[in-house]
Amino acid sequence: MGGGNSHQRAVRKAANSRAGVAVSEDKLLAVKSENKKHPLLAWSKGIGLAAILLGGFGVIPVFYWPGVALCYMGFVILALDPYFDPDLKQRRISQAAVLTFICALAAIFTFGFVFAPSKLEVGAESYASNYPAGAKVAGIKWSSKYTELRVAIANPSNRDYENLDLVLRPDQPVVEISQLDDSQKVSFEEVQHASVHYITNNEQSLAPRVVIASTDGYRVRCDRLRAHSRVNIVMAVASIAADSGGAFDNNGDVRPDATLEMSFEDGGKIWFNDAINDKYFEKRPTVNTLGVNGQYQANMRSRTISRNVPVIQTKDLMSSH
Repeated sequence: MGGGNSHQRAVRKAANSRAGVAVSEDKLLAVKSENKKHPLLAWSKGIGLAAILLGGFGVIPVFYWPGVALCYMGFVILALDPYFDPDLKQRRISQAAVLTFICALAAIFTFGFVFAPSKLEVGAESYASNYPAGAKVAGIKWSSKYTELRVAIANPSNRDYENLDLVLRPDQPVVEISQLDDSQKVSFEEVQHASVHYITNNEQSLAPRVVIASTDGYRVRCDRLRAHSRVNIVMAVASIAADSGGAFDNNGDVRPDATLEMSFEDGGKIWFNDAINDKYFEKRPTVNTLGVNGQYQANMRSRTISRNVPVIQTKDLMSSH
């Protein structure tokens, strides 16, 4: 009997041992199951989140929208980690906080960069200013026959604008253009480059004619327009006097003081004569609109502007202050 009881105890002990092993294996499998990560989570870490985000920002300056799309892909991949993480799933508040933070980053990127306001403001005012004889305005020798057109090009945003390339075209001929201050580095260039040379019948060359006015516009370039700053420009605008004498004299030669006109397909005109002189202009004109066309870069994105700006009329610059 004693031997039988010993045998039964040994059998029960072995069974309990095997049961304990089975329980331990089940617990181990359960732990492994809990720690097993979702395939999407493993994939997102494998492809390199930082590479996606940095790659997107690197592409934006060249291909804006594809770069933006890569950045958004990076945010999605970034959100996969806390969403599928088994540990965070057990701590819902922490998981929600992390996901909220990622969404906030995406919102800042969207409204602070992708769709951030990048407006270029342009204003124009004209003055019938009475400067003393021989006075210079921003380097322009002034005439009582000029209307003073002042143009302000402003960047109201919190970021610098780059590579401004604009064409300013008032509805009256422009004699000269200049910058009123040196706060921004700006260059000016005639839209149409034209010159006139004449040979008389006796083959004596006349002095080359100079541009005295143009309605074809001036190109304004600025490499960088700083945030919350502006460029102040002044234009001398005049009306061209009718040349009753005609272009040629009785011998068929070009008159030395004849006003010559050149027209272009876009409707613009350029007038030439021997020099800029008051006798080639009539009374001051009224400037009603300023055409502004061109492009600039803001937030690494190319922007365009095409606008007719109404010109505010003021009798005299001195009386406006």
